[in-house]
This record gives sequence, structure tokens and C-alpha cells, in this order.
Amino acid sequence: MSEFRPIVLAMDGCKSAMDLVVKTTCIMNNPDVGKFVGLVKINDGNFKPDMSAPMISQALQVVAEVTRVNFGIFNDLKLGDVSTTMANYARCFKDHSPEIMTVSTIIEPKGFLEVRRELPNTKIALFSVPTDMTSEQCQRKYWLTPEERILQDIIFFLEEWEKLAQDHDIPTETPFDLVVCSPRELDYLKIGVGDKLGFVCPGIRDSWMNNDHQRRTTGVYEALSKGANWLVMGSQLLKGNPEAGVSAEESQKRTLEEIQRFMADNKIS
Repeated sequence: MSEFRPIVLAMDGCKSAMDLVVKTTCIMNNPDVGKFVGLVKINDGNFKPDMSAPMISQALQVVAEVTRVNFGIFNDLKLGDVSTTMANYARCFKDHSPEIMTVSTIIEPKGFLEVRRELPNTKIALFSVPTDMTSEQCQRKYWLTPEERILQDIIFFLEEWEKLAQDHDIPTETPFDLVVCSPRELDYLKIGVGDKLGFVCPGIRDSWMNNDHQRRTTGVYEALSKGANWLVMGSQLLKGNPEAGVSAEESQKRTLEEIQRFMADNKIS
């Protein structure tokens, strides 16, 4: 199996744990797709009656056993609350800690410390500006472009983390490991933070896809070329664009071709 597995398979809209198992298994049973899926992302599934953290873990473990594809869980909760409640939230996942969890920028810096302490093996991804917000909307709301807003949040929390270190036992160099952004912001953010942080990129839409609810979009090859570590994809793998005559299977094939083109150009085996 390829060690280069940049796809985060977004399993949004599943009605139940069984629905999650069936849909994820269908994707993973395609060996050409499964070998590039490193994570399965759960969002609204956290709020289904039968999809608590243990149920999600158990359901996806079934998929891994059936398909013989190992992958991690990306819990896209975008947590945001007071510090003590952040600790309580994180504690719910302690026995089933995901590989990655998103945390919102609305929190007080100590909230990151609480999550770090409860989930030491989970990587935290900072969530700042959603990819369905246009650049114009972002500028009207924050007086900043999306890339400026995200970088401002990063710098603020990095500085506050250093202050926390003066009075607390800080387990990591940074409060978070990854940043959620569209590929369009990557050039700017990479200049600002270098390789200190990784980048999770939703808004992946190649030329054959509709943008639907996403606004700041980029294709697979360009996103990887700009330095994205993880590509969040749902519709492009699960649905395709039937209105344009592109089935899910055809969209998967084209997506894989884009990944393989990037690998060939960058000599990744």
C-alpha cells in the first residue's frame, strides 16, 4: 500500500452507523481509491443517536477489517467553548481518540491545553474560516481576507501558547498541529508559518465537479503542489457530477489520475 495517502474521505450525511459502514466499505473496496485514503472524516455523524464516539470507532473498525485497509478517524467537531467544557468534550473521546480533531478559533488559548491533556495522541486542527465563505464576505466580517484572518489566528495562538508555558506544563511546542484552510490560502500561510504546521484542505473540486456549497475551491493536483498535507473530499469521490455525465466511478478514476500525476512529477513512490 502507498505511504502517500493524502485523502480524507468525508462521510457526511450518514443516517446511522450501519449507513456509515456500508458507504465507507463501498469506497474502500475499490483498491485504487482505498490505498490513498488515510483518514475518514465524521462531522454530523457525531450527533446521530447511534453514532457516539465508541460506535463510530467500532463501525469503522468493521470497515477496516472487511476491506483490509487501515485508516484513521478525523473527527470534525470544530469544538468551541470555555476551557473547562473543552476538557469535558475531549474526555468523551478519551477511550476512542481520533487521529485528528478540529477545534475552533473562538476558544480561549487554555482550551487547547485542556484538549491536549485529555487527548495526547490526537492531532488538533485549527478551524478559522469556513470554505463556503467567500473572500468578500470574510473581508466584510473581519476586515481581513481569509488568508489574513487565518494567519492572524495562528500567530495569536502561538504567542499565547508561549505565555501559557510560563505557568503551565505544556506538552507540545504548538497548541495545534494542523490548520484547516482552502488551497487558495496555502501560498500565503506557508510563507507565514513555514513547515511548523501541516494543512488540511477542504474545498477540493476539480474541473469536472460543481462547486455546490463550496466557494474557495481548487483541484487535487494544484492543492498538493501548493503544500496541502490532507485533501478533504466527499462529493468528488462519492457522487461525481452526474449532471455533467461524470459518475462517481469516473470521478474517482480522474481523481486518482491527478494524485498519480502529482506523485510522478514529484518522484513519490
